[in-house]
Order: sequence, then C-alpha cells, then structure tokens
Amino acid sequence: MSESQPPEYNPDANPQGVAAPEQQAPEPWSPPGYQAPVPPQYQPSGVVQSPQYGGAPAMTELTAAERFWYLLGNIAFGAMYLAKVPAKKAFSDFGLVEMTGGEKTWYTILCLMFGAGYFAKIPTAKALSEMDQFRSSGRGLTSAEKFWYVLGNIAFGAMYLMKVPAKKAFSDFGLVQLTEGENTWYIVLCIMYGRGYFNKIPVAKAITETDQLRPGGYGQIPAAGFGG
Repeated sequence: MSESQPPEYNPDANPQGVAAPEQQAPEPWSPPGYQAPVPPQYQPSGVVQSPQYGGAPAMTELTAAERFWYLLGNIAFGAMYLAKVPAKKAFSDFGLVEMTGGEKTWYTILCLMFGAGYFAKIPTAKALSEMDQFRSSGRGLTSAEKFWYVLGNIAFGAMYLMKVPAKKAFSDFGLVQLTEGENTWYIVLCIMYGRGYFNKIPVAKAITETDQLRPGGYGQIPAAGFGG
C-alpha cells in the first residue's frame, strides 16, 4: 500500500469558504513620547486673518429691515447711496476694496460740497483703525484725518457720535467689539428717531460689497491695498 503524498502548498490557493487574512503593513516604529510634527497652516503673505467677535453668529448680508430702509432711503435722491460712498472711500484707503467709477465720481462731487465727502469718511476710517488687524500693524488715520477728527469732537463729540454707528456695523459683521460706552451711545442715538440705526445701514451696505470684510471664508486683511 503506497503512502499518500501531502498536497503541494500553493500560496495563491484559497479554499472555498475560507477568507484570506488581510495583510497589513507594519506600523513604523516611533520612540516613546514622540509626536508627529503638525504641518503649519498655510497663510498667504500680506494678509491678516480677521477674528470674529461676539457670541451671536456674524452677519453676512443686510437684514430684511436694513434692505428695506436702504431702498427707501435711496428714493430720497439716493441719500443712502451717497451716505455709503464715503464709507466705501474709507475702505479703499485701507486697501480693502476698489471703488467703482460712479462711486469715485460721487465722492469727488461730495468733496466739492465744502468737503462733505471727506468729513463723512473720517468716522468710518477711525472705526477701521480700531480693528485689531490695523491697530497691530500701526495702520491708522492720516495726520490730516487725526486733526479733523479731534477738531470735530470739540463740537460736542460729533465725530465720535458719527463713528459709533459705523463701528456698530462692524460689530454686526463680527469684525470688532463695541465698548460699553459705544454701546450706550448707540442706544441713545437710536432713541433719537433711529439716528444710530439709519447711520449704520450705509456702512453695513459697504461691508457687504467688500469681500475681505465679510465672514465665511473671507475676512483677510491685506497689508497693501488700492490706496487713494
């Protein structure tokens, strides 16, 4: 009686019903306590990330009420649009946006009216200079703007009271945090026939037209801008 030969081993053979074990690559050895280095987050040169303030979600567009009052205000000879132009000029001076041809024209016309456009720009520029991004970089008002801002405040704090609604607009978009004094004065201005609220809307409209100030993937402040 002949001895039976054992079956020849075939590594590729897989008997039916028997699952092949998964082959896993051995994990690389690491010394005890070793932590893999985390690659640095990419940050484009020349920009500063804008922080978000406040507990409530930051606005990205005008509210329905603000859109209504902005449109209604423009029925009165484009008053809201003309109030937005100086704010947009302040954004342009800080390198945040480039004005359209129409805005540049109307800003020049407003400045011919005893400097109305220039003086209306200064409170918004002052509010911008108080943002952390510009405060840390030393970007602020020009010498002339500082002079007129101080002089304007001699008249019962007029420039400060014009700055408060602009800063409130920045606060609504999560760009800056109001101080207790600014919060108080904004409420007082709103009691005065909604003056604070209505003065805030043109600045808020300008923010919605400035991608680098809007939350949600933007909020990057350039080191150099359009100037002007």
